[in-house]
Amino acid sequence: MACLNVWTPAATAKERLPVMVWIYGGGFVAGGSSEPRQDGGNLAKTGNPNGPGLPRWPEYDAKSGWQVMHLSASPQAAPDTRRSRYLFLDEVNRGKPAGQ
Repeated sequence: MACLNVWTPAATAKERLPVMVWIYGGGFVAGGSSEPRQDGGNLAKTGNPNGPGLPRWPEYDAKSGWQVMHLSASPQAAPDTRRSRYLFLDEVNRGKPAGQ
């Protein structure tokens, strides 16, 4: 069974805003869209996923060292070790030859 929860700051359904899709794991053992850790309300309201009692999500920029969130029993931010792959795929998607 699949469930899709959508949180939006839109005042009306006619506002055409982008949608972020998060596919979380659980393997039918744990996890669910009703768990507080899956609540996208704060992100939709403020554009910032951080809130009281939640692990601190870093900004994804050069200033932060291109950090990403590593989800585990003790979630923490750490440098994005796959950034070069994403940049390469962006180049491929734009039709640029690799290395140019």
